[in-house]
Amino acid sequence: MDLAGNLTPNMGAAGSWFTNPGSGEMRMYGPGGFPVVDFDHDHGQGIPHAHNWEDGGGPFPIRGPGVRFSPLP
Repeated sequence: MDLAGNLTPNMGAAGSWFTNPGSGEMRMYGPGGFPVVDFDHDHGQGIPHAHNWEDGGGPFPIRGPGVRFSPLP
């Protein structure tokens, strides 16, 4: 099983989005190339939901808990 080809990258071009072709997860990267927010479908957090990436005081941000949102107004 080739998991490396199915993972969402932890770093990306500043201001860019990555959509994982397998899971459909979307990730936005901030000015430093670190993740800022993930949009997921489901893994026990509700459909759809988001995870904000927060400064954990270390060299890499920490993925926060799932938060429900609606893509519709």
